Amino acid sequence: MPGPSRPAVPKEWHTLCIVYSRILILVCGDRAMSAGVTVFVDYNANPTEASQVGLFKGEELSSIDTLLSRCPVLKLDAGQVLLSPGQPNHVLYLLLSGRLRVHEASLTADPVDDVEAGECIGVLSIINGHPCTEYVVADQDCRLLVVDEGRLIEFINSSHDFARNYFLLLMQYLRSDGPTANQHERIREKYDRASSVDELTGVHNRCWLEEMLPRQIMRSSTNQEALSLIMVDVDHFSEFTRDFGQTAADQALYTVVRSLTTRARPTDLVARYADDEFVIILPDTDLQGARILAERLGEVVSQTGIVLPKACILPPVTISLGVVQLKAFVAGEKLLLDAAAAAARAKAQGGNTVSE
Repeated sequence: MPGPSRPAVPKEWHTLCIVYSRILILVCGDRAMSAGVTVFVDYNANPTEASQVGLFKGEELSSIDTLLSRCPVLKLDAGQVLLSPGQPNHVLYLLLSGRLRVHEASLTADPVDDVEAGECIGVLSIINGHPCTEYVVADQDCRLLVVDEGRLIEFINSSHDFARNYFLLLMQYLRSDGPTANQHERIREKYDRASSVDELTGVHNRCWLEEMLPRQIMRSSTNQEALSLIMVDVDHFSEFTRDFGQTAADQALYTVVRSLTTRARPTDLVARYADDEFVIILPDTDLQGARILAERLGEVVSQTGIVLPKACILPPVTISLGVVQLKAFVAGEKLLLDAAAAAARAKAQGGNTVSE
């Protein structure tokens, strides 16, 4: 089946994160990245706590359990100061539990913002080694996972999801002069969205699909409810791109997605599976209901012209649709492969049709 085996995020980000970090470290000078870490003696990071950290979003923590176990956990009592202006900081702090508050001028001044569990401190200072510019104080009893530069590189090497999340967060910091604390929430929302939404079509991406489908399977199996899947494959898409160009091809995909989302129920879930393939998850829907919807979608798409704003209207594209129903508790990957095989059979019949 065509399409990437991972979410639509370049694997080169692993290398880019490492190279970019090392370049900045060289520019700013060598520093003892592990300074002060040895005094933290608690190595009992709770996997449940770690799973709430934004940088681990989408990650199977079992795959990096060894690395997590080697990162010390710092415990702060409410009122303890973590960082002060002018203090060097050479580690990344991931807030597992509790809350931190940030002061600009002095500890007696009103806090400018809070840092909640799941967020992090030191995104840039671990790279550039610049001293802190604000006070960071425990507003509640806190637990912080401490990641030095060496461990950070190991996480990036070991985990595609961590590398993606770190790179997106780093971009946000570098585009500004280092965000103030009250920008943390907006940054988190941005990289959460970037990690789950396809930029071109606006629907969920494959990363989200591979995370959500097992949950839907578990829910349907537990509740003994039907669950069906539709795989949508645009017919002759490479030829369309060759004849009309990339801009028209992008608009064609966008048009197809609009047809899918406007005809689907609010509870149906649409995601981009590959370049010209989409998946619709249909909770509480049997095979017959899924086929009826698939036939309706095929008809609508085949009758909808591709509008290029201020240019022209191109002929409609057609789609091949594969329909499957969950018959037993199976992995999401197997259900996707069955749906893809059904779509391939529809395409082999000439396209613009539905197959089971």
